[in-house]
Amino acid sequence: MNTTSQIIPSQIAGDKSDHKFAVIADSQIEAYKIFKDSILRLLDVNEWDKLCGVGSAIFTLTDDKGCEINELIQQGRFIKIDIPGPGPKAGDGFDWVYIEKTESRKITDSKECFAVSVRPTTNPQTSNVSIAHFFKKDATSTFMVCIDGNIITASIHGRNEIPNTETANTIDNIRNKVVATSAISFLSEVQWNNLVRGIVKGNDA
Repeated sequence: MNTTSQIIPSQIAGDKSDHKFAVIADSQIEAYKIFKDSILRLLDVNEWDKLCGVGSAIFTLTDDKGCEINELIQQGRFIKIDIPGPGPKAGDGFDWVYIEKTESRKITDSKECFAVSVRPTTNPQTSNVSIAHFFKKDATSTFMVCIDGNIITASIHGRNEIPNTETANTIDNIRNKVVATSAISFLSEVQWNNLVRGIVKGNDA
């Protein structure tokens, strides 16, 4: 039987994080509408900062050349992340992730999930081979919306989160260590908690 554990990569090394927010609908019809609306908000990465609130990083969807596009998330695209403060030289001031997979999965007769998986990557705008992110390439983030009866849950699951401190650029190494540490203690706890709530409840969250 398929389970959500098969959607989320295994934790092997480094840190991990899990953030969830759930609501209970009055009926299955209302629950399914919330589920579909939540998926659309999850896919609209260019609007994530509005769901996260003041002080959030800015997330921008790009094509495989790093050109900004006004579309919904799909496999093979990139997300450019503008975190408050200095960005890595490898990313021209931005952190970058690659959208590895989107999938819809039936877990049980009453439970269905939609997930987006991303991974740190190089800057698609240059030939620089260094990972342009504060975590190493083994790290993943899985963004998920599930419906189980009348319960709708949005969640984010970080796995194998190891600071990217072995690049060829010393300044980037120092920056990545600082940001990775604050990502675990602040970004994950505040921004991601706001995002999962916003995915389910919208701008009224």
